[in-house]
Order: sequence, then structure tokens, then C-alpha cells
Amino acid sequence: MREALPALALLLALGCVREQIAPPASPQVAPLPTESPQSQPLEEPPTVAAPELATAPEPGTEKGARDFVTGFLQARMARDERLARAFLSPTARDQYEKGEGGLALTRTYAGWDFVSVNAADANSFEVTVRVRERGAGGETAHTETLFVGPGADLEGLARPWVIRGAIREG
Repeated sequence: MREALPALALLLALGCVREQIAPPASPQVAPLPTESPQSQPLEEPPTVAAPELATAPEPGTEKGARDFVTGFLQARMARDERLARAFLSPTARDQYEKGEGGLALTRTYAGWDFVSVNAADANSFEVTVRVRERGAGGETAHTETLFVGPGADLEGLARPWVIRGAIREG
């Protein structure tokens, strides 16, 4: 029996050392959905910040007036009539819709510059801008004076800034 012990120990050792190699796992494919998910309507953000967000921090200041007019002119340059109208009071809307003196919300504008910003009273300003248009005959320019300050928007809501009226010169 003593002779069988070393052979048995050898067999046990070989059995412990020998490793079994596992077969590779088969890839599992996820099942495809049987129904498509419900689609949600796409909401497009405005091209420029809403007027009350663009200027609310500084009502009644020259910087606030400049920021407000900048937002209005950016909407016009982008030819976004819907957003440009959001800056207007009912009086200013009527002036632009009638084209008083050549006023127009959207055209093929090339750019604009501030000419002057003058306080009209404690909260209101007269802002004069030079507006450049592109046309068949090249670039032309005119000035617009915008009367800005607190007032009612097109929905009758009180806002810190609206364009109360406008005059086109040139």
C-alpha cells in the first residue's frame, strides 16, 4: 500500500492542477422593441433672448436701454418678425405695420450702429440708430429714433422696456 500512496498523490496533484477551459460565452442580442416610442413635439428656442430677460436687471438705465434696443435690432437683422414684435407696444406695432415714414420690422438689413442715447425722463430714452439695408443698388442707410421705456406690451402686460414709438429719418 505504501507503494500506491505516491501514485495516488500524483493523481490527486494532477487533478488539481489541470484547469478546465470554459467555452466562450455566446453574445446575447437584445430583443427589438415591438412598438415605437411616442414622439414629442419639437419646441424651437427663440433666436434671441426674450426682451424681458435681456434687460430686466437694469430697468430705467442707459445700459438697459442700449441692451433692449440691441435685442430688438438683432431680431430684426435675423429677420425674426415674431420676436421683433415682442419688443413693441401697440402704438409702435401700428407704426411698423403701416410703414410710417418707411418703417419696416424686417428687410434685408446689413447692420446697424448706435448714433445717440438720450434720457427723455427718469425711465425713458430716445435711442437713435443708423440702420443699413442691402438692395439691388447696393447698401443704403437711414436713421430711426426709438422711444423706449416702461409700458404695456402687445398683450397688455406691463414691461420694464417696450418700444413705445419710432420715427424713420432719411
